[in-house]
Amino acid sequence: MQIAWYDADHGGHFDWHVDIGDGQFAIRRKLTLVVQLSDGDSYAGGDLELNADGRPKSVSRKLGAATLFPSFTPHRVTPMTRSSRYSMTAWVHGPAFR
Repeated sequence: MQIAWYDADHGGHFDWHVDIGDGQFAIRRKLTLVVQLSDGDSYAGGDLELNADGRPKSVSRKLGAATLFPSFTPHRVTPMTRSSRYSMTAWVHGPAFR
């Protein structure tokens, strides 16, 4: 689990990526869960976008909103333009995909 902080004054964003990697734990990631810990009206930018089908889609900015998706789905956080936002990310692990 991780808590992320994105801040407009520090160029907060996260470019396109997937959550499956080569590390001991990252290679076993199956599902990614992102929980919105900030009120979406309190900041600008900082949208979580998923790109499962070649068309990026923003997910809910509502406080407490939870988004669950396959860890191989490309996603990003767009650049913050005002204030800051917090989110929590957790992963479900399992055997390697076939």
